[in-house]
Amino acid sequence: LAGSTLGLKNALVAKLTLTGDGFSYISIFGGTGDEQVNAVALKAGEVYAVGTTSSPNFPQSGSLQAFQKAIPSVGATTDAFFSHLNDTGTAFVMSTYVGGGDDESGNAVAVDTAGNAYVAGTTKSANLLSASVVTPPFQATINTNNIGGVNTDGFVVRITAGNIADYNTYFGGTLNEVINAAAVDSAGMLYLAGQTFSAPASFPLGPNTAAAAFIGLDNTNGGAGDAFAAKLNPAAATAATQLVYSTYLGNAGADSATGIAVDLAGQAYVTGTTFVNLGGFTTSASGVGPPVDPGTIFTPLGTAGTGRDIFVAKLNASGSVLKNLTTIQGVLAPLTSTGIAVDSQEQVYLSGYVTGTTLAADTPAAVGPNSNAALVGPATGDQGFFARFTADLALQYLTYTNSGAGNSVKENGLALLDSTRDVFIAGTTTAAAATYTPAAIVSADNTFAGASEGFVFALNFNDAVNT
Repeated sequence: LAGSTLGLKNALVAKLTLTGDGFSYISIFGGTGDEQVNAVALKAGEVYAVGTTSSPNFPQSGSLQAFQKAIPSVGATTDAFFSHLNDTGTAFVMSTYVGGGDDESGNAVAVDTAGNAYVAGTTKSANLLSASVVTPPFQATINTNNIGGVNTDGFVVRITAGNIADYNTYFGGTLNEVINAAAVDSAGMLYLAGQTFSAPASFPLGPNTAAAAFIGLDNTNGGAGDAFAAKLNPAAATAATQLVYSTYLGNAGADSATGIAVDLAGQAYVTGTTFVNLGGFTTSASGVGPPVDPGTIFTPLGTAGTGRDIFVAKLNASGSVLKNLTTIQGVLAPLTSTGIAVDSQEQVYLSGYVTGTTLAADTPAAVGPNSNAALVGPATGDQGFFARFTADLALQYLTYTNSGAGNSVKENGLALLDSTRDVFIAGTTTAAAATYTPAAIVSADNTFAGASEGFVFALNFNDAVNT
């Protein structure tokens, strides 16, 4: 793309045809350093990409001058970037650094109905906030313990359709925070998920009573880092009224949220990693009625062991009740969730991967028509998985993508076309195309040409047959 001076590792955005048998476009952009695209969002055929760059000459386009800071600056090596491409992938609508005087990473992006893009990630910069913001930030300053390179805070920047940064905030406590995922609903509410090591004394939690007593879901950081989920109203007139809720999610182990989605009722679906064998994961107690609140409905899948497991949690719109909690667990092999989506019927779609399944009990069994079983053995490598759940997080479908021979097949994210129940899953692999299971039906590219390559496949759910 115009303005790029390509180096060894650059950003790439590719659009496939609907049938998957060709590319509509492939766009490459960046500078003389390294770029990494970490997330994309779509609106009206246009792509919004965020990531990390080390280039001092990253291509810039548009009017967001406040964030166009050349890097590396003193002590810093990377900035986040935001690039908005037109619907043909031939030009930038706008492209900019998003950073201050220290390091940033752009990890997530969400676009609302008005075309405002919310860029979220991590920062070490005390000067990230922009003078052009209109709404006051929820958290105006970075926590002092994070300045200088040890820890990071989360950040959010809203960039309007007119390329103006009109909202900007830090999010975090005195220790380390990472925002891994973001979503926005039709009312303009912003949802964040990630990991925090900060204690309740410094981490933003809510809601609270007038006496500042916590009345939310979970205000205890149970272990070596907890997952968190938060809901903000950026349109609120004051910082004090922007926080709808913020809660820890986790137990005594290391927990992290890797994805978040929101349904039409404003309910959040959060996924991430935990250690089920330690017990004590965040739940809601049953309550009195009418109507009677049954508390958290817990559904464990697979065999509990000492390996890293996956959680999927459903929160009500106010964040006061964890309605459903489903875990995907195994005996030894670590599992990772990478993407989550929810459709108009509150059915949930999940992607991820499992590493080194040496035991049959390391993964739950495949479920549903046309599903593919997990491989078991010393040379299984990484295996991708895809799962679909009902509105109450009961498992409907589970399938694995694998190769064996020590190859890696990782499903790194997904997108849902709700109108047709088509799910598109992207990832990386070290396996030649001929060794994939299941085999591709059509392919724009079936030639394996390097040490590793990206892949995309699509599944269709018509509630009768999965293809």
